[in-house]
Formats: sequence, C-alpha cells, structure tokens
Amino acid sequence: MKNMIKKIKKMLIPYVKQMRNFYILALEYGQFKTIKFWKSIDKYGNSIPWFTYPAIEYLNHIDLSECSIFEYGSGYSTLYWMNKAKWVVSVEHNEEWYNEIKHKVTNKVIYIFEKVPERYMNSIERFNKKFDIYVIDSRWRGKCAKKVVEHINHYGGSMVIFDNSDWYPNTINFLRNELKWIEIDFAGFGLINNYTWVTTIFINPEYRLKYYKNLSSVGGLIQLAEGD
Repeated sequence: MKNMIKKIKKMLIPYVKQMRNFYILALEYGQFKTIKFWKSIDKYGNSIPWFTYPAIEYLNHIDLSECSIFEYGSGYSTLYWMNKAKWVVSVEHNEEWYNEIKHKVTNKVIYIFEKVPERYMNSIERFNKKFDIYVIDSRWRGKCAKKVVEHINHYGGSMVIFDNSDWYPNTINFLRNELKWIEIDFAGFGLINNYTWVTTIFINPEYRLKYYKNLSSVGGLIQLAEGD
C-alpha cells in the first residue's frame, strides 16, 4: 500500500508543477482577470501596457520618474506611463477609445486625437524636443517608426519600445540598422491573448538605467543565493 501511494505521488508531481505554473500566470500575473474583463491591468487592478509580461517586469524595475514619453497608440499604457514617468504625449486614432481614456488622464499627459493617417504620424513633429522613451504600439507602425528615427536623429532619445515586433520583421530590421542601439527582445505570454508574442526594447548604449529596486520575478522564489 505504501509503495502504491509513493507511485501515485510521483505520478502527480508533473501535474502539480504544471498547475502551479498555471496559477502564477492566471492569478499572480493576473492574466485571467485581463481575459475576463478585457482590460490591461495587473492582479491588483493597476493599469499596465499590453506588452509581454517579461517586458513589463523589466520596465517595472527601472526608475523612469524623470523621463518623458512619446507614445503612438494610447490606452492603459498611457495611464501606466502617467504614473511612472515625468510627462507623457500620447496619440490616438480611434475616437471612441480616445473618449474613454481622456477622462482618466491628468495634466501630466498631452493627449492627441488624430484619425487622419498622415496627421497622426506627423504629430511627433509638433514637439521640438527630446523624448526619453518612444513607444510604437499603434496602426501604421512602419511609418511611425520612421518618424521616430527622424525625431531621434534631431533631438536624441534613450529607449524605443516596439510591441508585436515578431509581426514586423522589416520594421524591426529598419530600427536595428538605423539606431544601432542595444536590442532586447522580450518573448512570452502577456495580457488578454492566448498566444505568446514579442515586445522589443531598443536602448541607447549611452543611457544609464536607474534601478529603484532589486531584481525580482512574479512567482519567483524569495531567497538569497549562497555565496552572494
């Protein structure tokens, strides 16, 4: 009887581990809540970008309190940057979505609605100044990427974030060749979707990241390794 119990326990170990992984993704990351309510939020209900979870965890460790953001494509990401950065410019083409988000932003956000493609893409030209971070997560991403590179060439920048980069190999190759910055590709699961994808972050090698907390991972072990 004891041997039988041992065998059953051994057989159950892979299933228990797999269920633990499901628990971390569904509840600790909060993915189930994002699927149920179709909202870009974490398990606490805080607004987060619709990026992959590895990219979000990376950004959550960095102190961006003195940074300015220019964002093609708005939403819960705008609210995330609003709470994390110094000021934000966000451009949106969908009027219904714009009307939903505009009531949630503070005076830290310059929120622009442009439904005409050319005016949308050219909206960055209204600002004759450097942005620290440029986010490309919208329609017309290839052309928006070209506008971002032009702006960086004139005014500088520290980081470019491009979501769904695995869907845009030509645009990513353009950014890679034009910027010649450090490229980090964050592949994995993210919010709402039932598939994995890639969020790519390009970092200017002259930019010195400031971390405001030690590295940690959602669902990770809380411990200090021997010999640290």
